[in-house]
Order: sequence, then C-alpha cells, then structure tokens
Amino acid sequence: MGMMFSRVCQHALWAMIALAKAWQSRRWLKAAEIADTFGLPEPMVAKVLQKLVQAGLVQSQRGPKGGFRLRRPPDAVTLLDVVAAVEGAPWLNRCVLGWVQCNEAHPCPLHDLWVPHRAHQREFLQKVRVSDIAITAHF
Repeated sequence: MGMMFSRVCQHALWAMIALAKAWQSRRWLKAAEIADTFGLPEPMVAKVLQKLVQAGLVQSQRGPKGGFRLRRPPDAVTLLDVVAAVEGAPWLNRCVLGWVQCNEAHPCPLHDLWVPHRAHQREFLQKVRVSDIAITAHF
C-alpha cells in the first residue's frame, strides 16, 4: 500500500516547490501566480499558504510587492514538515482503515501489518527535503 497525500497536501507540496524555485532570487510569489502555474483554484492555494505560514514554513507580506516566500532554505524543510503543517502532526499515526479506536490494544485488521510501513514512511518524509523535489520539477 503506497503513501497517499490528500489533495490539500498535494497543493501544499506544489506551493512549496514553487517557493523553493523562487528562493535564490528571494522573490515573493503571489497565491495567484502559484495557482496559475499548477492550474489550481486561487482560494485553495491561498488557504494552503496560510496553513504553511501558521506552521512557520512560509512568510507572507502584504501589498503590491508582497506575497509569499519560504522562511527557511528549501534544504532545511522536509516533506514531513510540510505534511505535518497541513495534515496535523498525528497524520502518520491514523488508522489506514479509518478506525477511530485503532491502537496496539484494539488493532484494526491491518494494524500489525501496517506499523512497519508507517515507520518507513515517516523516515522517508524526514529524509526528503523540499530542495530535493524542487530541483527535478520543471514548469
């Protein structure tokens, strides 16, 4: 079973890629610019960017020369940082079958099989940096 990101999480990752590409020039990007780049609705991108601002990954500036940019270099931000910002920190600990009471004491049918994979997913998300995926992105 592969890792699946929610649509909101996908949009956050795309926004972070765009912001990483603009990092060197220290350019502020507008939500509309990011939305247009990926063919996304601007209100959805703006909402995702606000979550990233609240998590301390992105900074925002109002005004005609404002917009959004990364708060830290793209090689200092992991995919786990981004996922946790939009999905919440316990995202990886949720039951894959959606059971509310799934835990060691009351496991769902997949629990014991899934736990090792969950650890690998966390490790992967902690290892991969936004810079790693931005460098291969072409748009």
